[in-house]
Amino acid sequence: MLLLGFYVWFVGYPPSLLRSYAMVLIGWSVLLLGMELLSFTFLSSVFLLLAVIFPYLLVSLSFWLSGAGVFYIFLLLQYTKASNKWVITLLYIPIGIFVLMLPIVHAVFPVTSTYQLLSPILSLLFIPFYPMAIFLHLIGMGSLFDEGLMYLFTLPSQGSEHLLPLWMVSVYILLSIGAIWQKKLFYMLLALAFIYGMTLFI
Repeated sequence: MLLLGFYVWFVGYPPSLLRSYAMVLIGWSVLLLGMELLSFTFLSSVFLLLAVIFPYLLVSLSFWLSGAGVFYIFLLLQYTKASNKWVITLLYIPIGIFVLMLPIVHAVFPVTSTYQLLSPILSLLFIPFYPMAIFLHLIGMGSLFDEGLMYLFTLPSQGSEHLLPLWMVSVYILLSIGAIWQKKLFYMLLALAFIYGMTLFI
């Protein structure tokens, strides 16, 4: 935890990383106390605590988007926990988060491109890539993946613009909150997000 804390300090306390570190730190403490970790009470408590300690996070877009991502991970895990863990890790989480976050993202960022469909795959590849990149930098071979990374940065940037109106986003957020307690609302939420995604990319 001390090493992770040093890393957060070293990179300048980016809001999304600060949220991650706070959840790991508090989560570790919660586990030691024998309390339930994957709960929305835990998630909201972490956010309220961070908002009290670091008020500037309340106006940080990355903080809110990061929080939304974790919220939908918890929501997916709540209704898929009986499934095989590899199916959850390799299918439900990357694809589910991508689909469920689309309306949230398009409340702020209107640009849409078919290259966004690479997101679930890149999310999975990032898991082994990050520690591997750190190791390669330590042994002086940090440039090994540069060509592939530069290719990703040079993908064509043209796309269309789709910005969801505030009332639609508000309804979606209320539906998301209701889905915590109602499984039917969760499936309705998933269906709406999927239909919205279809309208974007087809």
